[in-house]
Amino acid sequence: MLLLAEELILVSIHPEHGGEVFYNAWKRAKSGIAGAFLMDLALIKRIFCRHGKIILLSPKRTGNAILDRILGNIQRSSSQKSIDFWVSEIQDEIGWFMGKLLENFENRGIIRKETRKHKFGIKMHYPIQKPALRTDIMERMRLFYVDNGTIEDYRTYTLLYLLQSCDLCHVLRDYTRNYNRAQVFALIDQETRSNKQYVKEMLCCINSFITKRPIISISV
Repeated sequence: MLLLAEELILVSIHPEHGGEVFYNAWKRAKSGIAGAFLMDLALIKRIFCRHGKIILLSPKRTGNAILDRILGNIQRSSSQKSIDFWVSEIQDEIGWFMGKLLENFENRGIIRKETRKHKFGIKMHYPIQKPALRTDIMERMRLFYVDNGTIEDYRTYTLLYLLQSCDLCHVLRDYTRNYNRAQVFALIDQETRSNKQYVKEMLCCINSFITKRPIISISV
């Protein structure tokens, strides 16, 4: 299974020419990627959130070098820190994290790296070698918001929330014509299961950090 951060990056790569849609939205995107790593740890019950702070739930290693590096930093922290703090900490190393993820993609044959000349210099492109992976993710997101039932797939709504926080919802809009941004947030706001409330709080905090808007509602 791909990490949420990997899914976020994969859907942001143009399906035809392999260009990065992050190119003009990098400031928000790096916060979104950092937030995605934290959500990966939350969804496998290594960390959770209480009153905007990250709390260690289990120090057990995940087997993923990137997640284990972040988890180790949280474990070694002398006190509980805010989500803003950890997103900022991960952002400081975002170049290494991005490089590692793209290297993993290349080693698994998901993308290939190309350096191309453009009008304003050199730019990296990442043509997708396994387009079915990206299509499956896009279809998951499409089905999520056309289904008006109870949310079951927390990974998908987390990915959608992060995509929108990064101002990259046009990626999905280009894929489907009946995209409704407000509907997705309405579905998330309706979700009240107690055992997943920490996910909702984390998403609200991460969204607030990325967009620099105050938190409107937290159901915890």
